[in-house]
Amino acid sequence: MASRHTKITFPSKLVNLFHSKNSLFYLFVFLICLPIGFICSFYLQSFSAAIQTSIFSVFRSLSLVSPPPLPLPHADTLSSLTPPPSLVSPPPLSSNLPQPPLPLPDNLSLSPPPPLTSNLPQPSLPLPLDNLSLSPPPLPPLTSNLPQPPPPLSLPLPLPGNLSLSPPLPPLTSNLREPPLPLPDDLSLSPPPLAPLSSESIPSAISPSSLPFKVSITEQMPMMHNMSDDELVKRVMEIPKMTTTNTPYKVAFMFLTPGPLPLSPLWELFFKGHKGLFSIYVHPHPSYNDTIPQDSVFYATRITSQPLYWGDISMVDAERRLLANALLDPSNQRFVLLSDSCIPLFNFTTTYSYLVNSNLSYIASFDDKRKSGRGRYNPQMSPNITIQDWRKGSQWFEVNRDLALEIVAEQNYYSLFKEYCHPPCYNDEHYLPTLVNILYGGLNSNRTITHVDWSRAGPHPRKYAGSEITEELLNSIRFGSTECVYNDNTTPMCVLFARKFTPGTLNPLLMFAPLLFGSS
Repeated sequence: MASRHTKITFPSKLVNLFHSKNSLFYLFVFLICLPIGFICSFYLQSFSAAIQTSIFSVFRSLSLVSPPPLPLPHADTLSSLTPPPSLVSPPPLSSNLPQPPLPLPDNLSLSPPPPLTSNLPQPSLPLPLDNLSLSPPPLPPLTSNLPQPPPPLSLPLPLPGNLSLSPPLPPLTSNLREPPLPLPDDLSLSPPPLAPLSSESIPSAISPSSLPFKVSITEQMPMMHNMSDDELVKRVMEIPKMTTTNTPYKVAFMFLTPGPLPLSPLWELFFKGHKGLFSIYVHPHPSYNDTIPQDSVFYATRITSQPLYWGDISMVDAERRLLANALLDPSNQRFVLLSDSCIPLFNFTTTYSYLVNSNLSYIASFDDKRKSGRGRYNPQMSPNITIQDWRKGSQWFEVNRDLALEIVAEQNYYSLFKEYCHPPCYNDEHYLPTLVNILYGGLNSNRTITHVDWSRAGPHPRKYAGSEITEELLNSIRFGSTECVYNDNTTPMCVLFARKFTPGTLNPLLMFAPLLFGSS
C-alpha cells in the first residue's frame, strides 16, 4: 500500500551547498546584509517624507491667500521712528481723573464767539466733501493804541449757545514773574470773535498750489548750529534767568517729526503776518534731507538731531534738546511740543494771547493705578521716586521758560529713568509727568492743550482722514463738551492744538482755514 506521507526531497545541489565548507561564509554574509537592509529602508522612508514636505511647501508658497499681517508696534506721533525690534507698543494713555481747568488772561472776556455756522451754497471751487461750506469773516486790519508796555491781553472765548455769564467775571490777574515785553505797534491782542459767516466775506477756496509762500528758489534745509547736547546745555545755563530784551515775548513752536511736515502749508497760514512773535524748531531724523523755500517760516529751523526709538530715553533726549535750542533765545517765554500730525485750532493772535498770559504750564500728569500706569513702576527707583510719586501723561506739553530751564538742567531723576525705565515702561509717558509732580506741581495745570481722541477702542488714538474734516468736527474739537480752568476762571476753550491728522486732510483743512483763523 502506498504511504500516506510523501517524502520531501531537496535538490542535491542545494543540500550540498549547506553541507559544504562554505556554509559558514554564506551565513555570515546573510547576517551582515540583514541589518543593512533595515537601515536602508529607514532612510528611504525619511527621504520620502522630506520630499513630501518640500512639495507641500512649494504649493503653499504658490497659494493666493496671504497670511494675516503681524501686529505693528504703536506709532503715535512719530510713525516712521526706528524702534528696536524688542520694543512693544505702549498702551494708550487714558485718564478718568478730572483735570483742572485752564487759566485766562487779565481782562479776558468769557463771552465766546458762537460756533462756526454757514448757510452758504457750495463754493465755486470743487470741495472734497459735499457738505463743505466756507464763509469766513475777513479779519479787520490789526491796529493798536497800546502804550508801552501793553495792558493785559484780552481774549473773547467761545461759550456754548445756551450758556451766558451774568454778571461778568472780575478782571483776571497774571502772576508772571516778568512783565510782558512790548508788542509790535500793529498788533491787537483782542481777536475778533468768529461770527457767523456771510457770502460776501468768503474768499476763494485755498489750495496748496496757490499759496503765496510757494517759490521756485529752494535750498537744502540748513542746520541752526552743530553743538553737541552737552555744549548746548552749558550754553543755556550761561544765560541769566532774568534776561531782559527790547523785543516782545515769543512762543517757541517745537516740532518733533521723523521727516517732512505734511501739514506745513496750514502752519504757514497760521504764522503769516506775525513775524517776531514766534520761533520754530524742527527735530527730524538725522537722515532726513529735503529742500525748503527760503521765504518759508520753516527755512533754517532744523536743529542737530539724533535717532529716536519709541518709548526709549531717546524720546526724552529729543524733548530736552528742542527745549535747550529754544532757550538760547531769551525772548522765547512759552514752549510748545508738537508732532508732524498736529494742527492749530485757532488763529495765531488767540493762541499767543492764551499762552503768554497763562499763569501755569500744561503737562498732563495723573496717577494711573492700572497695570499700564503703576504697573510700569520699577521699585529700584526708590527712595528717590516712590510708587506714590509715579505719574503718567501725554507726551505733548506746553511750559513756561522757568520750567523749561529746570527740565533741561535736571539730571538726578533723568538718570534714574535712563537706568530703570525700559519697555513696557515708556520714558516719554512718565518722565516729565513724574518729575513735575515731585518738584514743580504748583507750576502745572495738570492737563494738556493738545487734543487726541482716545474714545475708540484699541491701542492707538483716532486718525483723522480727509473725508472726516467737517465744520461740526472742528467745532466739537475746539469747544468740546467739558470746561476747564484758565487763570481761575472756567472756559470751554481747553485745547489749542489737535492731532492726529493725516496728510490727506491738508486740502480740506486749507478750505476751512478762514473759519479757523478768521482770515484767508
